[in-house]
Amino acid sequence: MCNGKIRSVIEIYTSRFEYQNAKVVLRSVVNDVSLEKVSNSILPDLNEVNTPWLKIIENSDDLRSAVLQMRRKSFGSELKSLPEDSRLSDYEDALDRHYYKSAIKTLKANNPATRYLRDYLAMEIDHRNMLNILEADSIGITSEETANMLIPGGKILPTRSFSTIATGGRSALLDILRGSSRFDMAHFETLLEQVSKSRSLDSVVTWFKEREYKFMKKMSYLHPISPLPIVYYVAMKVQEVADLRIIVRGRFAGLPPEVLEEHIL
Repeated sequence: MCNGKIRSVIEIYTSRFEYQNAKVVLRSVVNDVSLEKVSNSILPDLNEVNTPWLKIIENSDDLRSAVLQMRRKSFGSELKSLPEDSRLSDYEDALDRHYYKSAIKTLKANNPATRYLRDYLAMEIDHRNMLNILEADSIGITSEETANMLIPGGKILPTRSFSTIATGGRSALLDILRGSSRFDMAHFETLLEQVSKSRSLDSVVTWFKEREYKFMKKMSYLHPISPLPIVYYVAMKVQEVADLRIIVRGRFAGLPPEVLEEHIL
């Protein structure tokens, strides 16, 4: 398909799918989801790429045994270094940190296309950190645990702000966001009012996905002679599959069309 520098940049984006597969495996093991159910849905056994992942599920007795079977993965040592009594969320946070750290480190070239992809990753990181802070605030976890959930590399929430945010929680987050010129704080506060009423972060998650989609869409035309249009194509194909899953599962569950539309980009 492609090689050289173009391939290396594209792989920075596509490598995330291996991390996502690792999360699927860990969640399946923790929740005791049958191998048959996983192989017939999110990791179809018709795709040979999924075979090693399905074998991990088949051969795992618990979360730690699944982690040890991933030791040869790029993120294997990161997962193995966590305490044996770590929770699923700890492993998922470690996967996120490892992916973004590796991706940003690889994007060293100083050209417009690379900078744009770095900015996109920074947006994703900021969004994840905001959601983590809101979730931490809602369940009342400690400032130390909150700090461990945060991922370095964002622009709106730089690493130097982490200690302040971890200590001050949601109010500290909002103070920092109010000082940012690149964030629609008014709309965000409106969404937070909805969150308070519904006790669900769905509206915030959907808005973040819309922001990422608009940013990603520009990759299709801003730098045509670069890897970005290919990254955009891959991302949109993945999104199509995700939307189809939402539609099929939503209709099966009896959700009305307007609810499904709210969750589809």
